[in-house]
Amino acid sequence: GIGTRFLELAAGKALEYGLPQLSLIVFEQNEGAKRLYERHGFYEIMREKVVPHELIHYTGYALLMVKDVC
Repeated sequence: GIGTRFLELAAGKALEYGLPQLSLIVFEQNEGAKRLYERHGFYEIMREKVVPHELIHYTGYALLMVKDVC
């Protein structure tokens, strides 16, 4: 419920400021977050391979997702 509420607040602010889209980056392995974003109208527009780093616990791809709000 908290993730949904944050997405709703962000979409409301985007509308308030006349912004046409919201964007976010999610790791493809974070399937729960990716499903949440898709349920709320986000779709993938680009992906990049994750560069290994000791602080990043994901491999594979990072996805750039957007949602049209206007």
